[in-house]
Amino acid sequence: MTTRCSECGGAFSMQSARGLTWEVIPGVQMPIPDTIEVLRCATCDNHLMDGAKVREIEEALDPARREWLRAEAARAIEILRQRDDVTIGQLEGALGVARTHLSHSARDATKAPSLPLVRLLQAFVAHSAELCRHLERRPFPAIDLAIREWFHVNIANDSTYNGAVVPADAGAHVSRDASASMPTTTPASAYVADEKRDAVEPSTATRAEGQDEPEPYLTAA
Repeated sequence: MTTRCSECGGAFSMQSARGLTWEVIPGVQMPIPDTIEVLRCATCDNHLMDGAKVREIEEALDPARREWLRAEAARAIEILRQRDDVTIGQLEGALGVARTHLSHSARDATKAPSLPLVRLLQAFVAHSAELCRHLERRPFPAIDLAIREWFHVNIANDSTYNGAVVPADAGAHVSRDASASMPTTTPASAYVADEKRDAVEPSTATRAEGQDEPEPYLTAA
């Protein structure tokens, strides 16, 4: 029985995958080797793939995927070394990987780094402050604190925002310098650590007598 295309009603037949691409990494498309055959519609070029065909394609593209990871890691490392004056050892410490891991993975595609590791290197390139935070082993500020700070600064005089009630103590326990700890484009070499950056300031709100102070969301390191 001939399989018909749901788009145009044309007949499917096994043909070369020439011209088709596959997303090997989110946002990264690579051409499928011409030697692989898939079911393609003779009329509209629609194609069908089962689980076995997907595995065949992914296995065929795995060397190219590993090479992309290796090359992207090497590119990011070189940018960070030149721009931020950091060593491979310092980057390995910031990433929490074993010594020599980066130097090996950036040279040999068979030892290519994982995608999360490459994404973190890309984040260091995009935001020097994030590199600084990892080098100094400072905790990441809680997302809910950033949201509370935004409410406190931007709509402090509004009781509601898009139907959502603004917490009465929004931003009360957020460090004055919390925003400075968020990623910026300032070069890491120009960054000066502030020992009080993660300090938590007490709320200035008046509380009823005998009412306990709430626990801070962040504690000083």
